[in-house]
Amino acid sequence: MKRIAFALLILVACGMFVGCASAPSPAVEQIAVAKQALLDAKAENADKLCADEYQSAEMKLRQAELLLQDGENDQAGVVATQTGKLAELAKKCAIARKSQPTQPVVEEVVPDELKNFKTSVYFDYNSNTIRVGEREKLDKAIEYLRKMSKDHKFYLLLTSYCDAPGTPGANADLAKRRALVTRFVLSENGLSKNRIYMQALGSKPATSATGEGKTGSRKKDQEWRRVDITVLFTRPTSVVMDTLTKE
Repeated sequence: MKRIAFALLILVACGMFVGCASAPSPAVEQIAVAKQALLDAKAENADKLCADEYQSAEMKLRQAELLLQDGENDQAGVVATQTGKLAELAKKCAIARKSQPTQPVVEEVVPDELKNFKTSVYFDYNSNTIRVGEREKLDKAIEYLRKMSKDHKFYLLLTSYCDAPGTPGANADLAKRRALVTRFVLSENGLSKNRIYMQALGSKPATSATGEGKTGSRKKDQEWRRVDITVLFTRPTSVVMDTLTKE
């Protein structure tokens, strides 16, 4: 009888132990509640409308999960509760912003001078150094573009050419170096490098001011030793221009 009673006592003790082990800790339940609160907030677009508040709640949730992994159950529960409160704030913020009246879209008025802006910078034969006298013209263009950039969003496309003499590969490389020099001057004087794109066409046909074709004469072909600077209001893409580069 004593043996049977002892065996029953062991079974009861084991059952109690298993029961305790299988019961989830309060921290686990609190983290689950916090996760649901985040889902509810996201359903109201809080991750977009109130990103700062939503991201704070996400960070708190991650902190609670790490504490739980480290066995800090009590602290994990505290942080999980904080997560739920932050998620609720994010949700309320999103609901409030969605209820605000939509502001009418005001169409930007762009000056015609900026819409049609285009200037050219000229270089000497077989050189990527800006010609003497061209820098003053470029400085005036930079001053105008920098002023316009305060109120208008636009991009700059630098299209670079070479004259006829030379191999296609050498001319393409020279055209690219001319574009890089021009971009350097623009960006060093206050225009965002991230909004400047380059299109190096080398000795491919270009339109001259006189409408004449390339002659192979250094003097007459000066018109093609240039970089055109053009204003665009949509970002250029390589799909549209296969020679486009933004290195």
